[in-house]
Amino acid sequence: MVRKTNRLLSGLLGGVAVLTVMIPAAAREAQAITIDFDTIALSGQLTERNTLFTGFSVPRINDRGAVAFIGRTTPEKGAQNDSGVFRGDGEVTDLVAFEGDATPEGGEYESFGFRASIADNGDVAFFATTTPTPAKIFSEGIFRTNGVGEAIQTVVFEGDLAPTGSRYARLGKSPVINSKGEVGFHAETGLFIGADRTEGIFVQGNAAASLVAVEGEIAPDGKEFSGFSQPDLNEGGAVVFTARTGGDGNDGTEGVFRSGPGPLETVAQIGDATPDSGNGQDSEFNRLPASGAPPRISDTGGVAFGGTATGKRNGFRSDAIVSGLPEDGKAFSVRTNDRIETLPGFQYFFQPTGAVMNDSGDLAFSSRIMSDTLFGLNDAPDIIGEGLFLASADFPVIPVLLAQQLLEVAPGDVRRVSGVGKDVDLSDTGVIAFQAFFEGGSSGLFTASVSVSQVPVPAALPLLAAALGAIGVVGYRRRRR
Repeated sequence: MVRKTNRLLSGLLGGVAVLTVMIPAAAREAQAITIDFDTIALSGQLTERNTLFTGFSVPRINDRGAVAFIGRTTPEKGAQNDSGVFRGDGEVTDLVAFEGDATPEGGEYESFGFRASIADNGDVAFFATTTPTPAKIFSEGIFRTNGVGEAIQTVVFEGDLAPTGSRYARLGKSPVINSKGEVGFHAETGLFIGADRTEGIFVQGNAAASLVAVEGEIAPDGKEFSGFSQPDLNEGGAVVFTARTGGDGNDGTEGVFRSGPGPLETVAQIGDATPDSGNGQDSEFNRLPASGAPPRISDTGGVAFGGTATGKRNGFRSDAIVSGLPEDGKAFSVRTNDRIETLPGFQYFFQPTGAVMNDSGDLAFSSRIMSDTLFGLNDAPDIIGEGLFLASADFPVIPVLLAQQLLEVAPGDVRRVSGVGKDVDLSDTGVIAFQAFFEGGSSGLFTASVSVSQVPVPAALPLLAAALGAIGVVGYRRRRR
């Protein structure tokens, strides 16, 4: 939920970023947007192992504001760089697991996956490869913990028996966890390569594993599943994923599917009308790939996902599109060629991606920005920047952070943003977790808390405030507890 506030400070004074945009003119009011940033981790920052952060994975945030991530670091010993699983909240960054640490399986952690996940109660789940032992000749596992200082336990390990009756042969590198201790993941089963392996989506509970969907099973569209993305899992145990059905031939198609509570159902499929279709500008999904940023599910069952759709302006182009389908029915999309109304002049989205939705129906995503719309099939975009955005069916798109802005990452340490990560996260309290990159090569993980208030303004002020917000310093704020 986007928080309501009465604070207004200038974006040029630091502390917070302020963007003002008009709501309908009859109201004679504007929406004042204040954005508070917290630093979670910075490249060059010292870790518990006396190594320095050199890079980060996609962050994941819970409703308490804690962020889980995989951090790359300088070597603790030897010549090769290390990595670890960490959890931070803007005040303290804790180490969960580090390369070379002992695993519950008896070996040592060798490397970690693409994303770590964190539940609202602080549980962290992650993928890792391990060194072999006499008892364990396989190397892939999914692990979980309740936080620093408590024993890490194995969720599932390569070679374990799966609910399909076969054994896990390869595990997905981005498991997800909820506060009930359930862990969702993608896996291949069968101990041999090629045709002897079968893909599936699984949930491992505290007592037993369950099968969500498996290759060869009949999907809701009547065709067989033939490929899957990494899943997402909410606090109630519902799962969402993208999948291919009908094989790779002409009968094959792609869709977004959701399970629990109740039977498996289709959320969207190729050929379905997009949420922004209508008013003489019809559009439909033409790609919902089981790759890239996975679909996301909120605790209320709302789903956010990305793909491509037929162009609304003509039938020749395919537009990258992110869509939010909240449970209240106010579905909406943001796509390539949409004008960013809250930025001055004429600026348009190009390839929005990484969409995530919270319980209030707010949609966070990242996108590149272009200076003109694309019409013809071979038009080349004039890219002028990129940024992090927040959208809803109830308010205009909010630019949270833009390339070329100055961000105060620590008191007195101001850096110019060169880009943002393509995959972000959003809590139910309206806090966005994201990665930012800076001129000079440094990077960091941050959270942004967005607040909205209504203020009367002269009709000419909103665009001026928007322009100032776009070039001003946006500031670091140490969270007070």
